[in-house]
Amino acid sequence: MQLIASVLPTNATNTSVSWDSDNTSVATVSPTGLVTAVAAGTAAITVTTEDGRKTATATATVYVPTSVEMSNCDVGLPEEFGILEIHPNPFNPSTTIRYQLPVTSHVTLDVYDMLGRIVASLVNGTREAGYHTAVFGGSALSSGIFYARMAAQTQAGKGISRTAKLSLVK
Repeated sequence: MQLIASVLPTNATNTSVSWDSDNTSVATVSPTGLVTAVAAGTAAITVTTEDGRKTATATATVYVPTSVEMSNCDVGLPEEFGILEIHPNPFNPSTTIRYQLPVTSHVTLDVYDMLGRIVASLVNGTREAGYHTAVFGGSALSSGIFYARMAAQTQAGKGISRTAKLSLVK
């Protein structure tokens, strides 16, 4: 994350600052204020003005990732079109829809309610062959059953569609 320091007053003649992390095993900070996560934990990131030694501190909290996403590295390309998984499902307030394409295709991924009305358009464009994700947020919707429909049109003119059920529980 890039931090930005504002030196006041705005007409100050020396606006030079330095950055420091009190816990570099958790997060480091570059001379320009770019914070880089290293490991789970908390670090205080402090900026200090060169003129007057004034300081401001921000807390950086680094969380352990709960999942890892990969795209087309060492796993090869899928052999068929499909919606792979919707996780979590049931969900509240959002869920991630994973889908796969064996060839580059124009893709639409829409979410429908039980009456067949589109409540969200998540994807509408060309996607490369491989594995993809889209996030559906249902915070503005009532609890219920919804359907994710992926339609793909290949450059060779082949069209397919796949549908999967989602449950929003509030």
